Amino acid sequence: MWFLFGRKSKVRPLKDGRRERRKCPDCDADTTFVEVNVEKKYTAYVVVDLFNTESTAFACSECQEVMDFDRTLEPDLSPREKAKLAKAEAKLEAQRAKAQAEAEAERKRQREAQAKRRQEEARAQEDALDDELTAMKARLGLD
Repeated sequence: MWFLFGRKSKVRPLKDGRRERRKCPDCDADTTFVEVNVEKKYTAYVVVDLFNTESTAFACSECQEVMDFDRTLEPDLSPREKAKLAKAEAKLEAQRAKAQAEAEAERKRQREAQAKRRQEEARAQEDALDDELTAMKARLGLD
């Protein structure tokens, strides 16, 4: 008995997919990688569909090879591009530090406000106890 199994693959670029400049390990080109949708269709007797799978990967725009992003290499950057990248990273790190400092200041303000509310509640409770004690003394005639 003979079984004929087959597999067809379709690769389509994602409409809003990522585009990254990387170095291709297959063709050694410093090029743009485009995020693509990979659909594989498994068949029996060439015409009967068994099942389909879908995944995302990246395609080299130079040699059209499809691979995981982890397989790509860092691009060769010029000194100007390296400086620009370092400047952008420094700016991003400064923004993160500023946001973290603002969040810490806000948490400190909230803790101080909470401590102040607790003190006011404790004073109000003491005042209520004093008023209650004064009322009890007045009823007993111990003024």
